[in-house]
Amino acid sequence: MATACGEPSAPSPDEGSCFTAYLPACDPPNSGENTHLKPQESDETPNTTTKEKRKKILVVEDDKDMQQYILSILGNTFRTTACDNGEEALDEAGKENYDLIITDLMMPRMDGMELARHLRADLSTSHIPIIMLTAKDDEASQLEGFKTGIDLYIVKPFSSGVLKAQIRALTTNRERRASAFNNNPAASAATLCDNETDRLFMEKLDHCIEQQLSDSSLSVDSLAAELSIGRSLFYQKVKAISGLTPNDYLRTYRLKKAAQLIRNGDMRINEVCYQVGFSSPSYFTKRFTAQFGVSPSEYARQASTSSPV
Repeated sequence: MATACGEPSAPSPDEGSCFTAYLPACDPPNSGENTHLKPQESDETPNTTTKEKRKKILVVEDDKDMQQYILSILGNTFRTTACDNGEEALDEAGKENYDLIITDLMMPRMDGMELARHLRADLSTSHIPIIMLTAKDDEASQLEGFKTGIDLYIVKPFSSGVLKAQIRALTTNRERRASAFNNNPAASAATLCDNETDRLFMEKLDHCIEQQLSDSSLSVDSLAAELSIGRSLFYQKVKAISGLTPNDYLRTYRLKKAAQLIRNGDMRINEVCYQVGFSSPSYFTKRFTAQFGVSPSEYARQASTSSPV
């Protein structure tokens, strides 16, 4: 349903009813039939960050009133797209890079559970966080949802404030986990992964890097080729899981391996530098210090006297 404050676009009727709505700061749509769905003005977020504005959320809901309600909650903060069922959403998720998917459970053609299974099994979508909204509050349904790989299970009716708070908590927790991985020399990529598809991808990536670790010319393109994955999807996957670009992830892996070798104490720092693929000891020292907040020599000293930082 078009409104004066929205700019929806829709494909031709035979292509389904998946559409995109960009909702600027204005009153949310209200059909007049379900006035209880209209969010309170206090639910708006005046200090929306630029990062949030860039995030793209796919809303999958067959009930039009509920669909419009969710769009009105999120439209001022995020970029939103809506689909009527899991089948349409699965197709849409394969075309665009989404930061989050919010799906109903009970829907025609493909329900939320089946959608979650497909998303988690596909490398191109397995990393996307999933929030399930449903009126089914029984324990069995919740357990099944978590087994399929959803991140949050929210029971209807829900408040707009709770939904937005849950979205922020979910994204913030992932960002904190990525930060902890990047700053902790001993943290492995497994700590970043919530499902088997992503774990296998990161294991293969790490194996490819490890096999060519001393090669300073190792490139992102060659890693993507070895994994038989397109460069665009490779960038998307690594960035979504680790919060790093592939180049930054490669450098972080080298530095973490360097920290391990330094802790072992079997090599001099210059030897470690070349072993992990740095061609300049001064640049290696600069990057190591920036990554872990301590120079390689100081790290070696601490490792020899106590637990590593």
